[in-house]
Amino acid sequence: MGDDALEQLRRENPVPGPMPGLPIEPVLRRLDDEPAAAAARSSARPRRARKVIRALPVALSAIVVFAVATVVITIGGHHRSSGPSSRPGSHQERAATSAASYFLDYRLPRNGADWAAGGRLGDFTTRVRTKAETSCLTADGLPGAPIYGEPSQKFGSVDFPNMPVIKSTSNVGVTTVRIGPTDPAKSLSPTKRKAYTAALSRCEASARTTYAFLGNRQAIKLGSEWLNIFSRVSASPAIRAANRRAASCSRATPFPASTVGNEIETIEAKLTPLNLRGQNAQAKATNASGVRVLIKCFGTVETLRDRLMAAQRVRFLAQHAQAIRQIEHQVNRVVGADEAKYGVKLGAAGTG
Repeated sequence: MGDDALEQLRRENPVPGPMPGLPIEPVLRRLDDEPAAAAARSSARPRRARKVIRALPVALSAIVVFAVATVVITIGGHHRSSGPSSRPGSHQERAATSAASYFLDYRLPRNGADWAAGGRLGDFTTRVRTKAETSCLTADGLPGAPIYGEPSQKFGSVDFPNMPVIKSTSNVGVTTVRIGPTDPAKSLSPTKRKAYTAALSRCEASARTTYAFLGNRQAIKLGSEWLNIFSRVSASPAIRAANRRAASCSRATPFPASTVGNEIETIEAKLTPLNLRGQNAQAKATNASGVRVLIKCFGTVETLRDRLMAAQRVRFLAQHAQAIRQIEHQVNRVVGADEAKYGVKLGAAGTG
């Protein structure tokens, strides 16, 4: 396939989140089918579990690295009461509560709804960063900063699909068009363009203070620990058993798959050629058919995993309460300063 076709595919059919680098399903099937005596299997299970955890390249791990470099998640969502407050009922308290709770959903998502809600903070950070970079560039008489358009995150991700939204829209979300980035310097002379590139690099570095909490080492460490928990839950006997039942259900459909994420990939694979050929009506029908299989066969798997992850987060927050309070304080402080300086409100983010 030529470069033009690949670029068109990326524009027409980006995935709703980072895809797993290597599939875990063959590993799990090999472990399940391996002939061994019951006693030997029992004694080897802890070692196998560790192997599975190491082998699972959780796509969500991109949150930890990618968020620090380029925060481009865009979606509105719910918010819950959490985080410190000093004046009950005040605007400051409500803003701080939102920032802290969105950050927990951003770093420690339990499900697709959390992923979408956490994206509200990512959208806010992107808008603030763009304003900061643009102000820095225009001070030197240069064009503003590039604008990166990203698909809505309201559908969740491959690892954390937002099942209620997927069900209500009959859409797995993979056909959202990706836009940008813009090129404000495209009309500049070579000399000016070189100056713009150098200034942009400098302004990007200076704007990092607007999202300093994303580089918080403790937050990154906790995020990595949370990914390990997600790996263990996804490889747990209960989830594996549920996936086997779901896989059996899906085999009788045009969308056979072995996990929730694999089902979304299967649907996406059928949508890709339809989108490239501009067969929109057929793509819409295929999307809806795939969603019905996803909900029918894998809905119980996702419900179970959501419940297990929710219980894990209660324990995780209690275990790391002091560190999380410190991080939330930083989030609230930086977000409050950004709102005041750049006139961007966290609650004003779009819903995608």
